[in-house]
Amino acid sequence: MNRLVDWFKKDKQLLEDRGAFIIRQLSIYLSAEAIFRSLAQILTEASGVAMASTMVQCLNTILLTSTEIYELPSQLKELSSELVQLIESPIFAYLRLQLLEANDNPELIKSLYSLLMILPQSEAFKLLRYRLECISLIYLSVVSDNGPRKKNVEKNNLL
Repeated sequence: MNRLVDWFKKDKQLLEDRGAFIIRQLSIYLSAEAIFRSLAQILTEASGVAMASTMVQCLNTILLTSTEIYELPSQLKELSSELVQLIESPIFAYLRLQLLEANDNPELIKSLYSLLMILPQSEAFKLLRYRLECISLIYLSVVSDNGPRKKNVEKNNLL
């Protein structure tokens, strides 16, 4: 898998054009879960954000559309196996730090709360809820206060 990722790093066009096909074909002969887990592990250690982003998009497309890995999406839906806790991985440390700047990132916080609302009450739910509870109430009040009032002030200045 390391060699495959290195190959994709060297030839980005190959990843974009044939990456999904290659991974789907590997999933026929090997365990799809093992492939996705090893790729996730390699990507968390990767330094190239652009390549990792393209690879994640490719893996998401495979998860959503591929019939070769029919058991993996059902395992993820049923939460029958451990799920990768992406927000806790080192690559998302910058995202977690952005939670401290709630007034600059209200869309991020709203998105995470939306995810919280659709997650089943599991360990992932508890973990995300704990992260969101760590955000200071002061920041949350600033975010809610800056919404409509800021727009009204801008309107009044135009008049």
